[in-house]
Amino acid sequence: MKKPKFFITLLIALITFSSCKKKIYGCMDETALNYSPVATNDGQDCIYAEEEEVVVSNTVLNNAWQTWGNQLGITITWEAITQDVLDNGAVSVFLRFSGDSEWYPLPFSLASGYVDVTNSYYVAYTLGQLDVVIEADDNFLPDSHPNADIKVVIFN
Repeated sequence: MKKPKFFITLLIALITFSSCKKKIYGCMDETALNYSPVATNDGQDCIYAEEEEVVVSNTVLNNAWQTWGNQLGITITWEAITQDVLDNGAVSVFLRFSGDSEWYPLPFSLASGYVDVTNSYYVAYTLGQLDVVIEADDNFLPDSHPNADIKVVIFN
């Protein structure tokens, strides 16, 4: 008679642990510009083409990244980021690795080439420029200087 109790306990444990997935919020609509393939929960933040002006991509080659302490970074001049945009609009930045068709909205994180290390990609923007930064969560320099395309979407 102890076998049914064991199987019921095992079933409850499996259900409990399988529901402990990490929640990743983001846009889950594949037709949106900022679709996030890694999102597990809808962040209610989808962006559609008719809502904004898309600024042409800028390609960043691997030799353009600079070492900033234990980070890799690049500063890009983007004159479309005006004071009016800073005061009344918004800026979204996307990165795509060269040869890849998928755009990743910044910030995002990906597994690095090292075991249990994640590289995180961040962006900060000010009048006329933006900084893109790559940081490894082990406090060492990230393992790659990627060839990438940067896309800026400006909301007015």
